[in-house]
Amino acid sequence: MFPNIISDTPTKNDKFNAHRKIAEAINYIIENQEGGKTIGLEGNWGSGKSSIVKIISSMPSSRKKITTFNFDAWVHQGEPLRRVFLESLINHFIDLGWLTTDKSEDGCYDVDFWIRLKEKLSGNLKESVKKTTPAYTNLAKIFLPLLLLIPLGFSLISVGARDTKNAIWSFSNYPLIAGTAIATLPFICIILSLLTSKLKGETSNDMWNLFLKKTETSESTEITGEKESTSIEFQENFEKLLGTALRYENRKLVIILDNLDRVDTDELKEVWSILRSFIANTAFSDKTWFRKLWVIIPYSREKLKPTEIESEQENKKTSSQEHFLEKSFQIKFYVPPLNLSIWKNHLFDLLCTAFSEEVASTEKHAIFLLCAQEMGMEIAPPSPRRLLTFVNSIVAIDLQWREVPISHKALYIIFREKYSSDIFLEKLISREIPSRNNIQLLGKDIENSIGGLFFNVEKNIANQILLDKKIKASIEDKSGIILKNNYSQVGFPEIFSLKLKDYVGEIKKGGEDAFTSLIFSIYNSKIFHKDNHQEKIEVIKTLGLFISEINHWPIENSNSLQALKMIINIDDKKSIMPIIKSSIHRLKKWLSEDEVSFPQVLSLDKIKKVEDFLSHEILKSYFSKGETPKISLSINEEAWVKLYARSIKTKININFDNFQIDFKNHSLYLCLFIESAKFDSLEMVCALKYLIKNKYTAIDGCISILGGRLISDNSLRKDSMPIIIPFLLSVTKNKTAPESSTAAIKAIEGYIYSKWFAWDLEDASKNYQFSQKGLHLKLIGIWEKFNAECKTDNTEEEKKSVGKQNKDTN
Repeated sequence: MFPNIISDTPTKNDKFNAHRKIAEAINYIIENQEGGKTIGLEGNWGSGKSSIVKIISSMPSSRKKITTFNFDAWVHQGEPLRRVFLESLINHFIDLGWLTTDKSEDGCYDVDFWIRLKEKLSGNLKESVKKTTPAYTNLAKIFLPLLLLIPLGFSLISVGARDTKNAIWSFSNYPLIAGTAIATLPFICIILSLLTSKLKGETSNDMWNLFLKKTETSESTEITGEKESTSIEFQENFEKLLGTALRYENRKLVIILDNLDRVDTDELKEVWSILRSFIANTAFSDKTWFRKLWVIIPYSREKLKPTEIESEQENKKTSSQEHFLEKSFQIKFYVPPLNLSIWKNHLFDLLCTAFSEEVASTEKHAIFLLCAQEMGMEIAPPSPRRLLTFVNSIVAIDLQWREVPISHKALYIIFREKYSSDIFLEKLISREIPSRNNIQLLGKDIENSIGGLFFNVEKNIANQILLDKKIKASIEDKSGIILKNNYSQVGFPEIFSLKLKDYVGEIKKGGEDAFTSLIFSIYNSKIFHKDNHQEKIEVIKTLGLFISEINHWPIENSNSLQALKMIINIDDKKSIMPIIKSSIHRLKKWLSEDEVSFPQVLSLDKIKKVEDFLSHEILKSYFSKGETPKISLSINEEAWVKLYARSIKTKININFDNFQIDFKNHSLYLCLFIESAKFDSLEMVCALKYLIKNKYTAIDGCISILGGRLISDNSLRKDSMPIIIPFLLSVTKNKTAPESSTAAIKAIEGYIYSKWFAWDLEDASKNYQFSQKGLHLKLIGIWEKFNAECKTDNTEEEKKSVGKQNKDTN
């Protein structure tokens, strides 16, 4: 048997006991107290306010004729509310017969008036104005003025008849002739008109109508009821209506403005405006009918706020929401929330109604516990409407998947209400849902049921979809939590190690972040232990496969060193060491990527990153001594010299001993010596220092070239001097390379004997820039040393000369 959808209509049957007590109290007030007041019925959305209203409407009145008019603002949303309200109220009174009046009743309007007003409001009444304008023929227009002249004609005839001098019908009797002509002319016109009409075949009636008069009728039609009535018009009609309907002492009207918590802010403001137009209108307070009027407003405190109803100016006067409610309602009733036992029983009743007693008691109790635990209903009891919607949602799922237990469907609906689709899927993948409590309550199969209902497919298909998503999410989750949570699932470890290989291409496409995320996930999950040795081997092999597929070890990624450390800890047998070493060697290609745009130019930043990586303790501890990989720099001697000088000039400290170059020291020296014109003094000095450091001291030829630059007559001499002189002085002190030392001394002596030395000494003493570099002191030191050596030489010569003289004397 298929389940039933439960209708969400207010009921007069009070299942919760508290509703009827409120309804009875309100009914007592209406019957026994003077009206003109507003009753507030406060409760959360779906708490049963409409049911209380339904109970009030169904209660019989013992002494008075009380009618309840329920105006649902939500139903009429978007319509002109003043017009609809008044029209609905007129219909209500017409149906009751309260607008039927006697002619003897003063101040009352009969039912015809209200039917006419109702039709006018609804736009069904058309008012026509007819206007008739007489129209005359041309003959009539001539005849009528001539008719006015007949008295004149008779007057002239009278004058002519009294003329005794002339014969009566003599042509000299002008008055008689003229009077006769004037008096008979209209009749001549009539005769001519009749003869003309006869010749045309017209009847006598047509002829006389045509002669006497023809009319034109213009008709204008006005359709009323299209416009919304103003507040003044509304108040006038409302006063007339209630004055007529409530003219008898025993009649009372209860207006219920329902579903205000469902309409939008603009509609709510309009409804509130209607309410105030007759409740807050002081002109009505002394009217008899006003004391027979009650207004009940069911509302939710969250919806009924002064900021959403009142104007900005009025809102400033309202200090708080409580003040606003006190101002709006003279009496307030509160609809209580359902207590635990009541809503539990109501939930059971709804389940029985929907599923026709098919739900087992254990299932119903499980659903109750799920609602209490997962939806927090123990703390915040649900409204009757929420429970009804919840059960109807279960019915909707049940119609699709009859074989799934109802309690499983209930848990799915709870999760659907709590989480968006994305978060729901994330929690499914991470196995946060269903929780341990859910599994303990509903059994292990709940995992399969939730997955199947989420994807709306059979359980086995859902498991495959979910498994793929779990593996992908496990790879992307650096924390390792998702992998750890799913690894305990039966069959997951075996499938994970197999499926991992399918993601090689995807991770390669994802770049460095995808690769490091995989390593972080595996390491942080701590899934490997003694019992899964074979699975660990398979995963390490797959990691090796990933590393072999990437272009090079991702040193640009900030997590690359940490990832390497994790792999070292996982791969305690060093089974994939050759693969890691190979990926490091492939950094050579990464270093030379800039050569496409700048031939023979390498990035110092990249080289520095590689050098820092290669010299890190993690790498040194992993590789045995002497096995640490070195990256080959694919550049010639000239490019290397310029690169090395650039690193010193920019103060990027790089230990180039960690790299391999494709030439020997001697080849480098020959490049400096033979192609010295290609290098500036800084590049020459930097390269020579590198050679000296690497025990290559036969550099006297290049030293001579530097000495020549000190005495060359060109613009670069002064720029080279601060670089060359300190270098030559340092070489003179190098006792391990006597040939180079001698060459440096000779270069300095040649400079001192040249004209440039004295000029440079003077310039250095005046030039602040040279003083800063210490060049002035160096030049003075050279000069003092030269003088001391000269004096020593002179003293020895004098001694030799004196000794020779003594010898000669002897």
